[in-house]
Amino acid sequence: MAYIINMTNKALPKRIIDGDILLYKISHKEDNIFKELLILYKTNREHLSHWYHGYKELLFKSINDIKNHLKKNKLICYIIYKQNKIIGCIEVGRATKTDDKLKCRTLSYWINKDNARKGIMFNCLLLLEKSLLDKNVCILRAEVDVENLPSIKLLEELEFKRFSICFQISENGKTMCKFYTYKK
Repeated sequence: MAYIINMTNKALPKRIIDGDILLYKISHKEDNIFKELLILYKTNREHLSHWYHGYKELLFKSINDIKNHLKKNKLICYIIYKQNKIIGCIEVGRATKTDDKLKCRTLSYWINKDNARKGIMFNCLLLLEKSLLDKNVCILRAEVDVENLPSIKLLEELEFKRFSICFQISENGKTMCKFYTYKK
């Protein structure tokens, strides 16, 4: 049974608890949590290579890099705790800059290597999805590298449908990355 704590009519919940899993919406003032997240990110950098698509701005080197990323992209960040230990995060953003009513949200997520493929992220995304639906979000969207088969499988298990494929081309004409967009 999931418990949503500190829910207001306008904001997403601060905490979502299900068994030994806690989703905690972090504020920019919580440097100790950002420090733990950065350490986890750095120790899992190779494992997370499909998450950051080669974007240099996602190769976080400091707490400020993470904070600037969240602020610049207007993202809400949920830290995933298992047994009081940070194991990953989920970012919730706007699908477009003009979506003032926030009816369509984007999801980005990652989990450390030790907790991958154990159903934890599935449960976390399902819990967050329920909270977003309670806030009248109509569409959820996620972009996944075409080679990130575990994440593709995860979205399909959550009943997301593949909507498009995109290619990002560098200035010199070489393809930097290819990713699918999924919607629900």
